[in-house]
Formats: sequence, structure tokens, C-alpha cells
Amino acid sequence: MKREPSSPISIMYRRAKSIRYSCETAASRRKLPVRTRRDTMSDKSFSESMKNLRSAADRIGGPATSLEEALALFDAGMKESEYLNSVLEKAEQKIEIFDEQEDSSHE
Repeated sequence: MKREPSSPISIMYRRAKSIRYSCETAASRRKLPVRTRRDTMSDKSFSESMKNLRSAADRIGGPATSLEEALALFDAGMKESEYLNSVLEKAEQKIEIFDEQEDSSHE
């Protein structure tokens, strides 16, 4: 059975979902510092961006979506994806620094 290629939006959605899962899994394995109000605010924008990305992906697949609207939604989804990736990269860097500090304190 030949598999059809995935649409760019479904690829983008799956990648964001897998990145989110891996970040949540990594965070749950570590003892992270207490969250500040600033961290909560960035989480709110992260959550909003995920919601916007999902919404764009769902709307692109809809039968009533015109080509122009689909392209605009794709562009908006790519911007959300870039933002989400940057937030996750910053979080990963913080986790790596935390791990290095923890490793050096145990030596």
C-alpha cells in the first residue's frame, strides 16, 4: 500500500507536538526550580501559540478554506512554529545549564 505524502501543516503540527512531549518528559525527569510569574507569562504565550497552530492546521484542512486563506494560515502557522521552537530551544538550554550545575555539584 503506497502512503501519500503528508501536508506541510500536518508535518509542522506533528513536529510541534513531539517537541512539546519531549520537553514535558524532560522537565518531569528533573527537579526544576520554582516557577516565577515571568515563567508563567511565557507559558501562557506558549500555550496560546500552540492553540493558534492547531487552529490553523485544522482550518487549512477544512473544505470551505480558499487557497488564499490556506496560504495565509500556513504563513501564520509557520510563524507560530518558529516561535514555539525558539521557546523550546531556550528551555532546553536552561535545562542543560541546570544539568551541568547539578553534575558539577556532585563531583
